Amino acid sequence: RRSALAELATAVVSPLNLAEVLHLVARIVAQASHAGGSALWLQGKLSPRLEVTYGVAGVRERLGRALAPLATAVIESARPRTADPATSDPLLAREAASELAAVAAFPLVAYDRTVGAFAVYHGARPHPGARGIEAEHEFLSTLADLAALAVDQASRFQHLRETEVRNRELQGQLRREARLSSLGELSAQLSNEARNPVASIRAFARRVHQGLAE
Repeated sequence: RRSALAELATAVVSPLNLAEVLHLVARIVAQASHAGGSALWLQGKLSPRLEVTYGVAGVRERLGRALAPLATAVIESARPRTADPATSDPLLAREAASELAAVAAFPLVAYDRTVGAFAVYHGARPHPGARGIEAEHEFLSTLADLAALAVDQASRFQHLRETEVRNRELQGQLRREARLSSLGELSAQLSNEARNPVASIRAFARRVHQGLAE
């Protein structure tokens, strides 16, 4: 448990990108609580977006989608939600609940802003070292707090990097436009002189005459 907390605390101040942090959080919350699997959502513009699942391949994705109503509920309320047994929660589809012994979902709240949620679940046959979901509640709440900070920090870094890329692209575009503008002015000048050769010759003769006079 201490190693899990330490790993998440390190992620808060690390240069990991957002995708790396999401996978790290999903793995740690499942392994540290001896859960059968986990799922993690980020708050989208309209609804939570399932980002990462951890557990048995082929099963974790399906269960992650089935747990989406719980994620929506905890994000909207900013409060955890526990179902032990899983069939006791009306938000869970009966088919999905029948595959689970218990499930708990926690909001990820950083600086009074809910950035997402994660859920952990025990299968119908829990891991031998697993404790009850209720017994893990305080520990999972602590993990949720650290996970929220890590996700928020990674999101800020990602936004900063994207802003820097856009700024570099804009500066490059402005330089290209400045060069094209200069070429356009030169082209217009040469075109004008080509259309008025006599005027160009007279102007050149005047400059030569003035130079001789001096």
